[in-house]
Amino acid sequence: MRYDHTARSGMVNWYNPKQLIVTGIKTLLSTLFGLYSYFRLIEAYGQSAPRFKDYSKAIKQDEQGNYVTDKQGFYCLDESREREEVWIDYVSDLGDGFNSTYTIAYYLSRPTLCLEDNDSNHSHITSRGNILIFGGDQVYPTANKKAYETRLITPYYLAMRYSEHSHPQVFAIPGNHDWYDGLVAFTRLFCSRKWFNGWQAPQQKSYFTIKLPHHWWLLGTDVQLNSDIDGPKIKFFESIAEQMQEGDRVILCNAEPYWVSSSKYGEYDHTYNENNLFFLEKLLKKQIQVFIAGDQHHYRRFEFVPEDSKGNPDHSKKVVKITAGGGGAFLHPTHDFKEQCIKEHFSEQITSKEKRIFRRMKDFPDQQKSRQLCRGNLLFLAKNKTFGIVTSIIYLMLAFAVFGVDSPSPPDGSFGDSLVITIYKATHSINKL
Repeated sequence: MRYDHTARSGMVNWYNPKQLIVTGIKTLLSTLFGLYSYFRLIEAYGQSAPRFKDYSKAIKQDEQGNYVTDKQGFYCLDESREREEVWIDYVSDLGDGFNSTYTIAYYLSRPTLCLEDNDSNHSHITSRGNILIFGGDQVYPTANKKAYETRLITPYYLAMRYSEHSHPQVFAIPGNHDWYDGLVAFTRLFCSRKWFNGWQAPQQKSYFTIKLPHHWWLLGTDVQLNSDIDGPKIKFFESIAEQMQEGDRVILCNAEPYWVSSSKYGEYDHTYNENNLFFLEKLLKKQIQVFIAGDQHHYRRFEFVPEDSKGNPDHSKKVVKITAGGGGAFLHPTHDFKEQCIKEHFSEQITSKEKRIFRRMKDFPDQQKSRQLCRGNLLFLAKNKTFGIVTSIIYLMLAFAVFGVDSPSPPDGSFGDSLVITIYKATHSINKL
């Protein structure tokens, strides 16, 4: 399949009136009909649930040291050898503008990176991920074949169009923007092909499970458009839970940080606390030690460290909840969320009575920097002139209706008289604004 790799898309102009209207219409249609198109896709790609992808075993090699692959080109496993380590790259909320998306793609495609820690004056050498996880919203503003080509495939193609053995592999979680075409383009790209540029693409469904070394598992969930998990996915994850052993630990990748939404709105709307993802937590018997999600375009980490029998912190059982939406989309503020701790908001029917309290550990950008950046919103109209012109016309029309009603001398219907009365009322009745 050939693509035009010369296209360089700019950042999405979210406040362009035409863009707002088109996005709004597609959002409405996907909300109304997305559920039905989803079941058609399930039928199209078979009813049987896929098995987990096993990364706990080493890749099989022949006598010459070449990697052994199956008929589809995916690696065969050597059941006699355990894998010692695996590197994972996680990227969420990408596919907005070319420059930002390509920058992230470039750095995660490098074989190694040297990261400097300014606090400890140490450096860390990291390796390119054996696994690349796309955590949701792979394209903006709405999903379609052309948008995926220009905003996702092209920047990642230019960053790494091919790779040597052993090839890294990619798995993707659909976010709400991926669902705006009923998940058609997402499924064609990640569930129906063997390759995504230099990454192998073994994924079969919009959700997946990966078995990792040292008794770790990674679960990728598809919550569709209503932050929920439907029956087939529940059954799939139930079958995975049955294969887990005592002491196994889980990384849960979800498209949205529902723990933040629950903390913000759970007090006012109990449906935030009745999410099937909470049922999934109970199903896994508190084995989830890492929660990671995108959707909010910043970095934020909460931690809970339990105590051992002697009352000392047991860091081996530390649980972290991470929002990592820094894949190249526009930036969301961090100072709008005031709480420094969040408490689990579970329904008593689906969890134990014990409530864990998670401390807020890190934000990027930090809250002070976030406030500073938000002051740039004072220049909003100067940077979004079209939006400002359109809204000013709408306000003027509303002013005709509001200020002209109680006018002592009703207009005779001409535009000029209406305009004069509107200006007069606006300048002499400020207390009514």
